[in-house]
Amino acid sequence: MNSYKKNLDYTFNHFLVKSHREEFKPVLFEKNEFIIRSGDDLDSFYFLISGKIRIFQDYENGKRMLIRIFDSYTVLGDIEYFNEIPAMSSCQCVETVKVIKVPYRYIDSKYKDNITFLKNILLQLSSKVLLTNEQAILNNVYSLETRLSSYILSLLDESNNVELPPLTDVSNHLGTSYRHLTRTLKNLIDEGIIMKKNKLIKVLDRRKLSILSQGNVYERKIERK
Repeated sequence: MNSYKKNLDYTFNHFLVKSHREEFKPVLFEKNEFIIRSGDDLDSFYFLISGKIRIFQDYENGKRMLIRIFDSYTVLGDIEYFNEIPAMSSCQCVETVKVIKVPYRYIDSKYKDNITFLKNILLQLSSKVLLTNEQAILNNVYSLETRLSSYILSLLDESNNVELPPLTDVSNHLGTSYRHLTRTLKNLIDEGIIMKKNKLIKVLDRRKLSILSQGNVYERKIERK
């Protein structure tokens, strides 16, 4: 079973009622498009069915810190729904993404007292708390080399290429200085792991990059029993 069908089935087996399936068709978002921007007044849940997204925390000084990259099932808009607050972070598509979008008003009318829905939303929320706790110490625990290697791996296309944003943005995403970032990139180039031409990064040795990433610190998942 492919991941799209698996995630679609999961949505209607664990969150929404199967008989409601025909009411919600997947919504398509293109690469680099924002599903949510920090500060938005949300009116819907978004169930990620396929594709990869990155979550950023935006700060008042204009900086943007990378929180997490998801390429597996997740739910957006849950924290904002239960706390009745604007979007806490921004969500951007790394590639073409499909979601099931369910308005809050629909949830209020059909699912607010649904135990199965509430239980699985709670599991999603608890996973986010654990991941957020990990993120809070990530920059102190892992070297920039590890974080940068993870970042590159997360954005790779099928040709082992990455088109990087401006390096000033990348340094903000990774919580480091521009100078430290350029030195670390140069080290990866000198070691023959990557090649850089303008904004384009080509990975020459994916195995070494994977080792440096220590399992990709931006895509680690919560393992449940």
